[in-house]
Amino acid sequence: MNARKAYEYMHELNKYQYYMTVVKEYEELQERVKNSRSYGGSQNKLLEWETRLESQYSYALDHMNLRAQSSGYNDDGSAEASNAHIAVDLGYSILVLLCFAGLIFYLEPFSKTELGGTGTDKFKFDIKKA
Repeated sequence: MNARKAYEYMHELNKYQYYMTVVKEYEELQERVKNSRSYGGSQNKLLEWETRLESQYSYALDHMNLRAQSSGYNDDGSAEASNAHIAVDLGYSILVLLCFAGLIFYLEPFSKTELGGTGTDKFKFDIKKA
C-alpha cells in the first residue's frame, strides 16, 4: 500500500465532499495495517504519513457532523424535525396561501368583464345627448 497515494486520494475525496467514503477508507486502512502488523509486516512508510491521513479522517468526521447538525439530523441518524423547523415550514405555507387568496381577491373584478367572458351586461349603458 502506498501511503502518499492514499493521502492524495482522501484529500481529493474531501475536496469533493465525499466524507463518508473517506471515513470508510480510513477504517479499512487501519484494519489492513493492524492485520499486517500482526503478521510481522513493516509499516515504516505508513508511519510518515499517518498524521496526514488522520488529519483527513478527522476533517471528514468534522464536516459530516456539521452537515448532520445543519440538516436537522440527530446524532443517532434519525430525522426528527425540531419545533423551529415545523414553525418555519408552517409559516411559509400560510404565507403562500395568503398570497394566492390575495391574488384571487385582487383579480376577481376582472372576471366579470369581457375578458372573463361573463357579466358583459355590466358595461352596457346608453349615452344620452343633452
